[in-house]
Amino acid sequence: MLLDRHTEYSTACLDALNINGNTREQICIGATSNDLCEFTNEFQIFIKTPPPRTRGLMDGFALYQSHYGRLASMHAMAKDQNEPATNTKAELQAWFDFLNELSTGEATIKNAKQIALNNKKMKEMFSGGSLQFEGIVDTEDDTKIRSRSIGMMLHLIQDSYTTSHCKRNNEGELEKFYWYNAQDSGKHKAHDDVADKHKVAMLEECTNCLESVLDKTKYDYTTLLILSRNAANSDGGEFT
Repeated sequence: MLLDRHTEYSTACLDALNINGNTREQICIGATSNDLCEFTNEFQIFIKTPPPRTRGLMDGFALYQSHYGRLASMHAMAKDQNEPATNTKAELQAWFDFLNELSTGEATIKNAKQIALNNKKMKEMFSGGSLQFEGIVDTEDDTKIRSRSIGMMLHLIQDSYTTSHCKRNNEGELEKFYWYNAQDSGKHKAHDDVADKHKVAMLEECTNCLESVLDKTKYDYTTLLILSRNAANSDGGEFT
């Protein structure tokens, strides 16, 4: 989903709950962080020299991996062709578990890396350390981390309802996660928004997430990630 859409939907929920000030500002920054692959949008303070932006040499570059590789679940998309929906769902659960720890203050920047490595699915996504975890968590400010990780959860929720990212049935159940590499980028972009029939549910989930974590209660993503009985493996869908 385009960054201005993420900001629009996040702002609508913040308005509904009358959340203002620095917390609001930081959550909005976090709501775009998945697309930039870092919490601060200040570009990798721990990695002083980013890897060269040459496709074949970008294995350790989180921005590349989030759109074309192992971190596609940061956008509620599959990382491989024909990936079972259950596996993509498990990766999304791993992200929510990790972000819940940060957003409620149960985890801090000092132990965030270890928490991620203790999470089996997240460890698989980071593939034995070849992808630098510090490329995503690149600030030492725990107050910013808490708010921005809330924004990252809002981003995940919004992407999970985005038409060109995954398919939901009329009951809101997930039928398929799409694989970006198989899609035509123009077709993807043309449908990179939430369908009208799902907007109310999406906004309700975002609001529920905000209310929970700001009250230091972990967001319950159970209903968000219900798979349909006939959930299919990933492909490019109608956007190839």
